[in-house]
Amino acid sequence: MFNISDEIAILTKNNPYNLFKVFENIYYLDKDEYNTAMDVLEQITLPMEKEVIKDNILAKYKDNDFYSVVNNKHTFNNLYLAEVTNLYVKSTYLLLKSSAIRPVFFKELQDISNLFICDFENKDYFWLKELAI
Repeated sequence: MFNISDEIAILTKNNPYNLFKVFENIYYLDKDEYNTAMDVLEQITLPMEKEVIKDNILAKYKDNDFYSVVNNKHTFNNLYLAEVTNLYVKSTYLLLKSSAIRPVFFKELQDISNLFICDFENKDYFWLKELAI
């Protein structure tokens, strides 16, 4: 998940495929092209507010027996609903691994205005705001 700058979001709102292809190309770059990838990311994304995201999720789930947090890894493990979700909060992106189609953390992430979700393995992408939660 990437926090897209307002300008890029406006340009790609109606054709998110182009934005997905940019991220997909970065995802599959060789490690020796890391600096180039970081330059592109800095031009089209905004940094993640790690502490704000952590505080929002922690405030919502701190009393939930299915939730735990260690450093920047948030885990929701509800075996009754067959959902195991891990959210890793990084400086430039969020990494979400989940057994659920609509992970529980999507609700708390809706406040990030231009959050763009990419699933490189399944070639899927969407704006979180467009997902009915």
